[in-house]
Amino acid sequence: MRKFFVLIFVFAVFFSAVSVQAKTISNDEVIVEVSEEDVNKANEEQIKLYLDKYNSIKETPTYEYKLEKVGSQTATKVRIGYAANQPKNGTVFASTGGFYWSDGGNEVSISISIGYGIFSLSVSPGKPASSGEYISAPVNKACKLVIHKDIEVIKYQLYRRPLVAGVGTGNWTYVEDSYTKTPVKHYLSVETL
Repeated sequence: MRKFFVLIFVFAVFFSAVSVQAKTISNDEVIVEVSEEDVNKANEEQIKLYLDKYNSIKETPTYEYKLEKVGSQTATKVRIGYAANQPKNGTVFASTGGFYWSDGGNEVSISISIGYGIFSLSVSPGKPASSGEYISAPVNKACKLVIHKDIEVIKYQLYRRPLVAGVGTGNWTYVEDSYTKTPVKHYLSVETL
């Protein structure tokens, strides 16, 4: 259970400053993809913290650990909720206008269900900003900016083998499965209230 909360914390920390690039824009939705570099960096950081936890365990005999990637699955267009810091009753644009959005800020807890199982994690819905990704809103109607995200779950298997005089010896033994959970795409849309 402890490793589960460590991964949630790691996920929350590393996705507060991820850069994104807009890919698709329509009148109804803006789709923003997280760069492959940022996705890889976030996954590597989650893995490092996970392995550091095991490598810091003082046990006899001592072990070295490794993770092997098994596969990945993606939960698509998961509703995260309204972007943060919006008026309770929404925003009314008296003339043509819309929202600028940036990722990061407060986080919400969500659950996703994929073939690997059900996962809980913390993720930011982002917030309206003075610059960033833009989406237009209807005129004279109360509305809010709502966020959905694709979340990729990568499955790993953890293995260990004994260390003798600081050198790994013997066969690798399976310990458990581990998962990283990473947003790979953001969907911005405007919802009328």
